Amino acid sequence: MPQAVISQETERHDLKSAPPDGFVELRRMPYGMSLQRRDMAIRASIEQDKRGGDAKTVLDQYTLRTQQYSFAYCIVDHNLQDEKGQKLNFDNTATLDVLDPAVGDEIERLIDEMHKPKQSKVLQNGQVIEDKESAVFDQPSVQS
Repeated sequence: MPQAVISQETERHDLKSAPPDGFVELRRMPYGMSLQRRDMAIRASIEQDKRGGDAKTVLDQYTLRTQQYSFAYCIVDHNLQDEKGQKLNFDNTATLDVLDPAVGDEIERLIDEMHKPKQSKVLQNGQVIEDKESAVFDQPSVQS
């Protein structure tokens, strides 16, 4: 029978945005955590509807909460430090407030890429011509 549980293996990625030797070690979220991440977006939309806030506020809340959630779980190890030489703590939500945007964007992209599930392969004459992927972490569309 095929294994249907998430691998506990991690992936190490060198960060181009944190030279000379910045890295992160990442793990994948299990399906249940992916669902919780999506629920955060739905709750943010519902909160916006109740308060009557603007669409940008909803998207900002969604992005901040989901990235805090993703970074805290997915980043297993790294060598990134603050200006005092202290290792950054991604379990602390304030860390994202001081993180260099280029580093944060690169880590976010790596996490998103590792969570794109592989769909069925397209075959032509028995040869794989392309792997199809779909984004699990697409942000919800917000109407203004």
